[in-house]
Amino acid sequence: MKAFIDFETTGLDPQTDRPLEFALVLTDDALVIRYERTFLFRWSAEQVEQFYADCHERVAEMHEKNGLWEDLLAGSETSIPIAAFEATLHAMLDHCATLGPLRSTEIAGFNPFFDRKWLEVLAPTAVARLHYRSYDVSTLRTTVWDVYRARDEPPVPHRSLGDCHSAIEYARRFRSDWLVPF
Repeated sequence: MKAFIDFETTGLDPQTDRPLEFALVLTDDALVIRYERTFLFRWSAEQVEQFYADCHERVAEMHEKNGLWEDLLAGSETSIPIAAFEATLHAMLDHCATLGPLRSTEIAGFNPFFDRKWLEVLAPTAVARLHYRSYDVSTLRTTVWDVYRARDEPPVPHRSLGDCHSAIEYARRFRSDWLVPF
């Protein structure tokens, strides 16, 4: 199984920046979706406005275009406070464990190293339940670009669930269109 995980954040550093949105999409080895969940992190309107003012201009613009700032300000009944993230992730993983063994489940996505870094800070006991290996779809994509000179990149929405779905679709295309069996 693969756990496609994506954070949307105010920046790159989990020590100083803030998480805004999270998604987990579990697939089987054939990349068929078995489970998915996404949620916003709950912040006050004042905090969201401060995050917007403090983050890099490119990040602020990206989240403005994709509607994330607006969604954060509007709030959501499914949003969770940062303090509840690790327990929420454990509950999600408990459900995923009913579908297959977690210890062999790799963290996957367009940048699983970035997302693992955030998980190690925000939910260290939860991330420890997953495999240490990562399935990096960005590396697959770059390999296709380098070998085939094919840059038919699908747009990435820069929202957590959409990014997970885009990574899954690209991994499927890599397997079907470019991977040559031995």
